[in-house]
Amino acid sequence: VFEVTPSTSLAVFAPSLDNAHVLVGRALCNTFNWQVGTRSFDRAIELNPNLAYAHQNKAWADACHARFDAAIAGVRTAIALDPLNPFVNHDLGLWLNYARRYDEAKGQLAKTMELDAGSPWAHSTLGSVVLAQGDTPAAIAWLEKAIALDLQPGNAGGLAYALSLSGERAKAEGVLRELESRNRNGYLSPGARALLHLGLGEDEHALDLLEKCYEDQDWFCWYFKVRQTYDRVRSHPRFQA
Repeated sequence: VFEVTPSTSLAVFAPSLDNAHVLVGRALCNTFNWQVGTRSFDRAIELNPNLAYAHQNKAWADACHARFDAAIAGVRTAIALDPLNPFVNHDLGLWLNYARRYDEAKGQLAKTMELDAGSPWAHSTLGSVVLAQGDTPAAIAWLEKAIALDLQPGNAGGLAYALSLSGERAKAEGVLRELESRNRNGYLSPGARALLHLGLGEDEHALDLLEKCYEDQDWFCWYFKVRQTYDRVRSHPRFQA
């Protein structure tokens, strides 16, 4: 067992193993040590330029920091190396969505669903795309399909947001209660509930929950810089902090 710190030498983790560098990079980025984590992805690619998983993760780190040209190029490389992988194909759709390239995102997500018709991620991201384009009813339909496939915080939060935008607070609350009841420890990601309050225009309450996300190192934090649902509070001093 190793304690991973910013000063940890990656040589400790079997330096010739490309996958090990990817996993260390994920561990570092997940604790917000993005700079060192990204270097670990670079090292994996240096060791094995044909490792799709390394390119996919480097693209993820770039996308989280709004480096969309790099993210899209990186995930396209991953797709070229692993063309039938629905997760990599979905990532391209997601990064195109966050880059606000909506028509391209829709085309890519359609390709993803050809590879995996039951992909909850593709359904959820397509819901986000059409919501950003202003079609809330269609977005709700896609997001409801997503949670029918996998009721997890990202999908549930997205649906709660869309429902709350439509004024369906009770239904949105019901989605989150169902998610909470299915978790063994009763934990509900503060990020999922924050989306509901953002949709209702309850910004201060949402910001309380987003700050809790940061304290918990919740994965919703990954997309603070790029996700459209945060646009309404993006310039708020608390969000900027």
